[in-house]
Amino acid sequence: MNRISVITLTILMVSWQIVGLCPIPADQQPLIASLLRSMVSSINNQSSPNPSILIGLRLAQNHSPAKEKQLLQALKDDAVKRVENGLEFTSGQVALYVMAISACCENPAKVLKVKSIDLVKILSQKMEDEMEEMETTGYPLSNLYQVGLGGLALCQHVMIPYPIVHKLLNNPAFYEAIADSHGFEDTVAVLAMALTCIREQFTWDQKQRIDSTMKTMIKQLVNQTKSDGIIGNIYSTGLAVQALTGAKTFYKTSDWNYTQTIQKLLKEIPNGAFNNPMAASQVI
Repeated sequence: MNRISVITLTILMVSWQIVGLCPIPADQQPLIASLLRSMVSSINNQSSPNPSILIGLRLAQNHSPAKEKQLLQALKDDAVKRVENGLEFTSGQVALYVMAISACCENPAKVLKVKSIDLVKILSQKMEDEMEEMETTGYPLSNLYQVGLGGLALCQHVMIPYPIVHKLLNNPAFYEAIADSHGFEDTVAVLAMALTCIREQFTWDQKQRIDSTMKTMIKQLVNQTKSDGIIGNIYSTGLAVQALTGAKTFYKTSDWNYTQTIQKLLKEIPNGAFNNPMAASQVI
């Protein structure tokens, strides 16, 4: 069976749940269609291929197969070029490439051109480097958002040793971010999605430690929900919705009005909030 990336599994599951809980009215469907058109039209205008665009397109109900295939090939070619030429390829970037390629039901461990490039192995090494840096200095080489993306991408491809997760959960920078998420809602959301997947690899006792942290993270996201439904800001809300909907066991349904949040996002589309294709990909 082809392995679909964790972001595809997690966000697609979340998307289906949202559709079931809060279906998009027929008169608002054109709003979603406009975002998709913006994302598709951006493909030819990209100076470098954007994996987030492909992930968003793959999660949509309506597809553009030719454009998705074009973008997939561009991403694979770009990944090979970055690796072979030693160009910058951060952990977060590699994670997004892994997820985008996996979302197309292709194997990111075998990205072919002249020779095979194993993006999963590359990401695993980058995540080890991130954790070593955190253990030495207290902070990752990049940032916790990219660490979350890395965990999210690796979860369906490799077993993540619990000692690594334990070190992350006890890291001061990590604790500081989740203890006061104001301004870091997108980071907390990505970390929560990663842990939602990673926890399934461990024993009951180990899950309890993760769940304790998850409760804190989800509580922070709920507490950052404004009266109009926005969580943090308009751009972090899409990720927060995905995290909250995928972790419903960690809060009461009365704590968060998902219908209000979804409707607020829809209302902001005509106002141009998601005219940027990258922003559009976060809410699709």
